[in-house]
Amino acid sequence: MPAERFHLRRPVKLLSGVLCAVLLLAIAGFGIPASAATPAKVTVSLTTAGSGDLAAGQDLRVFVTVSNATIAATAAATATVSVARTPITSRATLDDWFSGATKSNLAGESVGTAAVPAVTAGLSTSVQVSVPAASLPFGTAGVYPISVSVASGTKVLGTTRSAVAWNVTSSAAVPVAIAVPLTVPAGESEFLTAAQLTQYTAPGGVLTRELGDVENLPVAVGIDPRIIASIRILGTSAPQTARDWLDQLATLPNQTFPLAWADADLTAPIHAGQKSVLETKSLVYAMNPSLFPVTGNQSTPTPTPTPNPNDTAPGIPTSASLVSWGYTMPLLAWPSENSVETSDLAVLNQAGITSVILASTNVDLDDSSGLSGGSAKAGNTGIAVSDTVLSGYLRTAIQSNTRSTSTEAMTELTTSLALMSLESGAAPRPVVLTLGRNWADADTNFERSVNEISSRSWTSSVLLSSIFADHPSEVKLIKKAEPAARIALVASLLAGEQSVVGFAPIAANPDALTSAMRLKLLSVLSNEWTTRTWTPAAQTFLTQMNKVVDSVQVDPSTPAIAFADQTTLPVKVSNDLDQDVTIQLAVQSTTTLVSIDKKYRLQSVTVDAGSQSRVQVPIQALSNGKAQIVATLYSSTGVQVGRSVTIKVDVQAGWETVGTLIFAALIVGLFAFGIIRNIRKRRKARAIE
Repeated sequence: MPAERFHLRRPVKLLSGVLCAVLLLAIAGFGIPASAATPAKVTVSLTTAGSGDLAAGQDLRVFVTVSNATIAATAAATATVSVARTPITSRATLDDWFSGATKSNLAGESVGTAAVPAVTAGLSTSVQVSVPAASLPFGTAGVYPISVSVASGTKVLGTTRSAVAWNVTSSAAVPVAIAVPLTVPAGESEFLTAAQLTQYTAPGGVLTRELGDVENLPVAVGIDPRIIASIRILGTSAPQTARDWLDQLATLPNQTFPLAWADADLTAPIHAGQKSVLETKSLVYAMNPSLFPVTGNQSTPTPTPTPNPNDTAPGIPTSASLVSWGYTMPLLAWPSENSVETSDLAVLNQAGITSVILASTNVDLDDSSGLSGGSAKAGNTGIAVSDTVLSGYLRTAIQSNTRSTSTEAMTELTTSLALMSLESGAAPRPVVLTLGRNWADADTNFERSVNEISSRSWTSSVLLSSIFADHPSEVKLIKKAEPAARIALVASLLAGEQSVVGFAPIAANPDALTSAMRLKLLSVLSNEWTTRTWTPAAQTFLTQMNKVVDSVQVDPSTPAIAFADQTTLPVKVSNDLDQDVTIQLAVQSTTTLVSIDKKYRLQSVTVDAGSQSRVQVPIQALSNGKAQIVATLYSSTGVQVGRSVTIKVDVQAGWETVGTLIFAALIVGLFAFGIIRNIRKRRKARAIE
C-alpha cells in the first residue's frame, strides 16, 4: 500500500478505510473458513404428526427443522425422508437406532422430499414432508425406523432419526407406572426457612408447580419429609401459602411414599462404613413452644373427630408427629440411581425398608430382549425396576426447552412401548418410569407428556404398588461402584459428625448439637446436589463441624511468673457456642519445678454461652527455673475437647525466705553493734576513772 495513503493530511479517509477494513474482517470472519474458526453447528431434528402413532391408510407427515448456529447462512438444501421396509423386532435394536449406536441406516428407502430454504445464521426453519399412505412400504403392524437427511448438493448439512408405530392397534396394553419425587432444591440447612417456604409455595414456586403437576395424574409421589416438618415446626408463624400447600398435599389422591430426610443418599454412608441407615434424631430442639398456643375450652369435652393420618394433634408436636404422614406405601424407598449393592439390602431391611425403586442398570435382569418388565425381587426386598432408557426419554420430553425436542423424545418413548406391546404377546410385563430428582427445574411439558403416554392404545396406567405383586422375577444386583472420591468425602463427613457426638456432652443441651448436625449431614447428602455443587457443600459442612468442636477451648496464655512458694495460675476457658457448657479442666506440670495439688489437677468448669471463664489453679514453686504446665479440656465421658495448651511459668522459688534471712541478719547485726558499742563505752569510762 502506498505510503501517502497514511498521510496525516487525509485523516478522514484513513479512518474510513480502517473502519471498512475492520467491518469486512468481521463479516468475513477475518478471512478464515468458518469450519476452522467455529465448529459447524447446523442441526436437524424431526417430528411426526401424532408423535409416532400412524394408522394404516394414513399419510405420513414429517416436520423437519434445520437450526443454524454458525456465523454464516446455509445454502438452500433438500430434506429427504427415508423409511424401512421391515419393522424392528428388538428393544435393543430400537434403542441403538435412537441413540446412534447403530451406524448403518436401517431406513434406506426414500419416500419423500422437500426443499429447505437457506437458513440465516442463528435462526431455524421448518419444512413439512408429506408422504402418501400408498407410498409407504409398510406391510405388518410394527415399529418402523425413519431417517431424514438434509443436503445441499453433495454436502450433507445434517441427519436425524426417529420411528413410527404403524397400525399398532390390536396389541395388549403395556402397564406403565410412573414415580415422581416431590422435593426442593438442595441446601445445607436442617429445616426449610419461612422465607424459603414462602418462595417455594408461592404461585410459580417449585413446590406449587410440582404439586399442581402431579395432582390427579397417574403417578406415584415420593415426598421429602423435611418439607412437611419444616412447615409444621413453624406453628403459627408458618407462611399461609405453606399451610395451604400442606392442606392441598393432604388431599392428594395419588399414591405416596416417603423419601429420606432431604432426599438423602441412603447407601453412600453404608459404603463409607456406616453400619445402619442414617436417620433423623430429635426434631423438637428447633421448636419454639410459644408458636403452639393451646386453644379452646379444655374443660369442655368435644366429640372426637375422625382421625386424619396427615393431621398432627393439637398442642406442642413431637418429633414423630412433625413427620407423620399417611403414606400409601410407607415401606418403599428410592435410593440414588445405580448406588445399591446386594449387601445394602439387609441394612435397608433393618431400617424397615422392604421395597425399593432401582434403575434397570443397577439390576441384572438376564433378559436381552428388554421385555422382562419392572417387577423384581432380591431376597426379601421387592424391587420396582425403573427402565433407564425409557425413563431417559420421559425426562428429556418433560424438561426440554423446545416443543420439537420434547416431541422427539416422546416419540422415542411411545414407539418403544409399542414395540414392547407387540413383542410381549398377550400379557406384557409392567414398565416403571421415573423422573430425575431435579425434574421440576424445567417441567413445562409434564402434564402433556404423562397424558400422551396413557393416551396410546398400546399402554395403560397402573399403580406403582401393583408392580410389587406382579410375579416378580428373582434378580441379582449389578454393583455400580460410586466414585472413590465421593465415598472418601462421605467417610470424612461421618467422622466429622462423630467428633461432634463426642464433643456434645459438655453442652447444656447436647441433643441440640447432635440432632442439628445429623439433619445438616442428611441435607448435605441430598440427591438434589449436582456433581458440580456437592463437593463444595460437603467441604463447607466439614468446616462447620470443625468450628463446633473448636468452639470451646483453653485460650493460649502469655508466660507467667511465680514469685512465691504458694501462688495461683490463671487459666482462661472460652465458649463460642450459643449455650452453656460444663467441662473438665485438667492441668499437669511437665517438670519438678512446680507442684500442683492433686485436688486441683482436674476441675469442673461451667462457662456461659459466648463468654470466657477464668480458673485459678493453685501451684507451689519448688525451685527456680523455667516450668511448663499443660492445660487440657475433657468432656464428662473422657473425650478430649480442643487442643492442649502449654503455659510457660518462670519460677523464682524462695526469694521471700532469703530476703527475710537477710533482713533478720541486719537486725541482729544492729543489735550486736549496739551492744558492743555500749560495752566499749563502759570499759572506756572505767579506764578513765
